[in-house]
Amino acid sequence: PAYVAILMSVTLVLFFGEIIPSAIFSGPNQMKIAAALCPLVRVVIFVIFPIAAPIAKMLDVFLGHSDASIVEFKRGELKSLVQFMYREQNNKHGIDKEEAYFEHTHDNSANGFRKSTSYIEGDERNVIKGALSMTTLITETNVQPLAEVFAIEMNNELDEQKINEI
Repeated sequence: PAYVAILMSVTLVLFFGEIIPSAIFSGPNQMKIAAALCPLVRVVIFVIFPIAAPIAKMLDVFLGHSDASIVEFKRGELKSLVQFMYREQNNKHGIDKEEAYFEHTHDNSANGFRKSTSYIEGDERNVIKGALSMTTLITETNVQPLAEVFAIEMNNELDEQKINEI
């Protein structure tokens, strides 16, 4: 009967395509196994390419190529979004950025580092905005002249006196 064929095919695909591979490839030797199977995967790709490539091209032509999981923003839009998120999270909680930092962080006792939750902090906001502005920056306006740079020898000890000097 048809229902037996469907039930058996679904069960076999589940076991041999999902459960057993997950058990094998998630163990301690997963990198060794993946490295050993790399040549096999390359051969399979080489063999299947003449069939898969034309089918992929036809699907792109008929259906159009789109990746719905990727949302594209212009640089200005992304900077505005980051600024908006930063303002919204601080307004929502009614706290300033210093309080936001301490309230929304926790101490990870395993390694002693403080990790922030999903909130954007002021420094992170500035880094993101700076990175998005990189294409419009002019180097000459942002570089300190070498004559104005304070430098110390590599083998000098950085003590309190040296810090005061800086």
